[in-house]
Order: sequence, then C-alpha cells, then structure tokens
Amino acid sequence: MKAIAQIAALAGVVGSIAYMIIWSIDFASVTALLASVGAFAATFFFVPYKAAGVSQEQSVGDGSTAYQAGRDIKISKRKG
Repeated sequence: MKAIAQIAALAGVVGSIAYMIIWSIDFASVTALLASVGAFAATFFFVPYKAAGVSQEQSVGDGSTAYQAGRDIKISKRKG
C-alpha cells in the first residue's frame, strides 16, 4: 500500500514538472510542484504504524459485579 502511495506521489511530481516545462513557470506551477514534492516526501516520513492490540484484564473476586458502559456485568469464574 505504501508503494502505491509513493508511485502516485511520484506521478504527481513528474506531472508538476511537466506542467512547468510545457507552460510557464508561474505561481500555480511552483505551488503544484511544492505540494507534490511534499506529498512524495510524506510517503517516506509518515509511515503508518501497526495499531497495538487492545486488551484489558482484571483480577476480581468470584460473584463480583462490575459496572461498564452503563450496565451491570456479572463476573464468574472462567471456565476452561
């Protein structure tokens, strides 16, 4: 997925350079080039991280009552 983003951003850079060559170098072409170079650079620096697994564990006594999400939860011994 990261490679696809890098290829797309690189295509934007190449397109911006082509735009500058074909037409004149003006504010719009320079802005487009800077934005595409920034997007291309971001694909290297801002790598998505793998989210850590979410888990919760608690030790309680048998027959306890817990309060979670606005309702009661009965806790009994784990079977297994």
